[in-house]
Amino acid sequence: MQGRYPLSPNKEEQVVKAKTKSRRKGNPDALARHREAKKQAEAEQQEVALAGAVKTGDIELSGDLAVVFTALKQAQEATDTAKALEGVQEAFGRLDPAALAKIVSTPIVQDIIGKLAVAAGGENKPGSYIFDKEGRPIGKIPWTGQDILDHFPMVTWTPSETLPITYQSHTINVIANEEVTAPSCFKMVWDHHLKAVREQGALNLKGLEDHFGPMVAVESGWKGKEGA
Repeated sequence: MQGRYPLSPNKEEQVVKAKTKSRRKGNPDALARHREAKKQAEAEQQEVALAGAVKTGDIELSGDLAVVFTALKQAQEATDTAKALEGVQEAFGRLDPAALAKIVSTPIVQDIIGKLAVAAGGENKPGSYIFDKEGRPIGKIPWTGQDILDHFPMVTWTPSETLPITYQSHTINVIANEEVTAPSCFKMVWDHHLKAVREQGALNLKGLEDHFGPMVAVESGWKGKEGA
């Protein structure tokens, strides 16, 4: 009787795959889940490939993704930005909704489209949407520092906290009890922050009262002992 020898790693892997495939054939739900997972994995690989290609230009793509990649690369090097923007809009119009949603959510793609739209100019205002040739949104025109200066007057106030304040991806750092002068949009964000802090404080107090009973108000400050 011949002895049995252990399978090589590759053979063992093939056996496991064969068994798994056999089980999927007898289970329609498992087969459907497998196909969906495979489709999602392929889509994610394409998304990663596109982002990497835009950064380095070293990854090969095919089909509609290749058209999008080419348009984005040309947009980065274009002197006629208006024409380059039209090329990007045309390329994105060829994508199916699922691929479009994933690719336009990639930060580097949004950065390229936004900068291209600003350079191309036109009548679109900051914050307005950029659409592909099918009328689907693919990005927004970003606010530049000059846009903020053009739209908001300068105001002066003294914050009570030290923290960064951000408006439309532009940030200033304010220091507690130090006067600051900045566009009013930052003061607006600061006011919203203060309102949120007060509202949260009221909720915290209510929670304490719900748990421990009514809180007794006391006078502020300390008094020394009688006769001291």
